Amino acid sequence: MSKIYNITIIGAGLGGLAVACRLAKLGHKVTIIEQNKQVGGKASELFIDGFRFDRGPSFMTMIDIFEDLFNFCGARLLDYIPYKGLDETVEYHWPDKTQITAYQDLDKTVQALCDHHGEDKKTIQNYLSKIKLVYDLSKPYALDKAIDFTQIFNPDFLKTAFKLSGLGLNGSLARVHSKVFSNPKSLNIFNRWAAYVYSDPYKTPSILGSVGWAELGLGLYLPTHGIHSIATGIARLAKELGVKIILDTKVVGLEQLPDKSWQYDTISLNGRLESNTAEILISNLDIRTTYKHLLKTDYPTAKKTGGSYLIYYWGIKYHPKLAGLKLHNIFFGDNSGNPLGDKAEFIEQFDQGKVPENPMVYLNITSGLIEADSPIIDGQKSQNWIVIISTPPDNDKINWANELTSKKTYIAKLIAKSLEIDPSELLDLIVCQKIITPPDIQDWTGSYNGDLSGMRIESIWDVLSRPKVKSPNFDNLYFVGGSINPGPGMPMVLLSAKHCVEEVLKNAKLLY
Repeated sequence: MSKIYNITIIGAGLGGLAVACRLAKLGHKVTIIEQNKQVGGKASELFIDGFRFDRGPSFMTMIDIFEDLFNFCGARLLDYIPYKGLDETVEYHWPDKTQITAYQDLDKTVQALCDHHGEDKKTIQNYLSKIKLVYDLSKPYALDKAIDFTQIFNPDFLKTAFKLSGLGLNGSLARVHSKVFSNPKSLNIFNRWAAYVYSDPYKTPSILGSVGWAELGLGLYLPTHGIHSIATGIARLAKELGVKIILDTKVVGLEQLPDKSWQYDTISLNGRLESNTAEILISNLDIRTTYKHLLKTDYPTAKKTGGSYLIYYWGIKYHPKLAGLKLHNIFFGDNSGNPLGDKAEFIEQFDQGKVPENPMVYLNITSGLIEADSPIIDGQKSQNWIVIISTPPDNDKINWANELTSKKTYIAKLIAKSLEIDPSELLDLIVCQKIITPPDIQDWTGSYNGDLSGMRIESIWDVLSRPKVKSPNFDNLYFVGGSINPGPGMPMVLLSAKHCVEEVLKNAKLLY
């Protein structure tokens, strides 16, 4: 390396922290500016009345990607982020009070689908072998490297594409699943995979079933101290490598100087204004937020926006009927009375821009595995509930004040019905509460209108045309995070950091 660059990163989300570690390991001078009191971005944590909540992501999978970051930096993942595998990964519930559990042991999951839903084992195994092959074949082009249009001229890529086309996975995720599974409840489970990319399973290309393989085939894990410990673990590594992390300070303006370096203006929590410069600037904010609010220029906003969340953080008193809940619980809504059936939820969210009437509800409870996450109340162990409903990003069709009230009632009824408890009794168990809407998510994370994913994926073209790590409009400006390729989710964000560093080095004509 012939030159040490002065690099500033806007945002201490997982992507910003990871790119900082890699660049610092290579000898560059790196500073991170973070507007919040904590590192982690969406992977921060919340404390209320003795309860601890992971505020955002909760599914830890694709451990090899986490290990790659630490290995690159000469460290060991487990020394910074201890974690354990889950024997039971997700428990699914339906309004008719039936339920099924998925397991780390794939054979047990397949057998459960056969026993409870009457599925054919060979048909499922054949499908799973195909999506594993999709994952294995596409990984070198879609994950290990940044997706690039020029790949379509690569003979090896063309051979891979030909192999994939011969698997018979044509059409949408839902269309392919309808040929594999006979039970509508199985379709509910597998169509949920589209939620990983905040998309509609009836439009998401079936090849993205490979994303679901990460959960089903590679397993789910939980950090010993919660998801936020991923952020603090990477931040600790960054500091050991010499990265300077400045919290409670917001970047409020950017200007490119004549020599193509950057001036950035900041304001601290106490109101102190400063201006500094960087030779290279990397934004861990949503790419649209960076352009609109910091560069004061337009970025072509995707017509097909992704998704956001309505999140309830509840401290729940003990009740015997809640004791069997797992770390990851999913309650499917009842759309049987809707002529659109199970499509209704996705049409309402993605086509109509509304909060779905009867959406799926995700419930995360870490206190069953992390003792310190909830207190003892009246001599009994309480639970920390993070309850999530998928919504559109903020738009003028939605009155969030009305939605958060009506959906609280909906959640209580849906969960109470499955667990055979009275909804009012369930609501009475809530001892503390905080609610987050998409506008809150925008303020907290810089996500554009609270959009957590950027453009949603409805075709292979959408995959190829997602924003890249390098700005097409400005020199020495790069991006990292879920709004660019390869997409949202903790492993994908860590990959975007890897790709970002590779692009920085390429353009600076530096080598590892």
